[in-house]
Amino acid sequence: MHQALLLQLEQDLRVGELAGRSLKKISLELGGKNALVVLDDADLDLAVSNAAWGSFLHQGQICMASGRVLVQRRIADAFVDRMAAHAQQLTGGDPVTSQAALGPLISERQRDRAHAIVQDSVQAGARLVT
Repeated sequence: MHQALLLQLEQDLRVGELAGRSLKKISLELGGKNALVVLDDADLDLAVSNAAWGSFLHQGQICMASGRVLVQRRIADAFVDRMAAHAQQLTGGDPVTSQAALGPLISERQRDRAHAIVQDSVQAGARLVT
């Protein structure tokens, strides 16, 4: 587990422990960004629809976003083709003033981080599809 995640989990557990001792009501955010697993017997259209929702909702900047999509090798190419076609149909813009499916990232820093992840992935051998 990533060191920063472990530290956050320890802090959350400590807060929960302290609140529990005095019977205070609290709500803790304990993670998210889980993997979506697509098995080779999946309905690909449904899997793509769910993966797109999990990946693109709030531009992926929400705790329940799918951080990774793991697809069995036998159906991976078909899944990627359908996911790319779906993504190409998404419109960008200001979701407050238009019907845009994708809005801006939270900051320039986050935009730069996302861009760096894409560039690093391509340099490591990933194929940029769309």
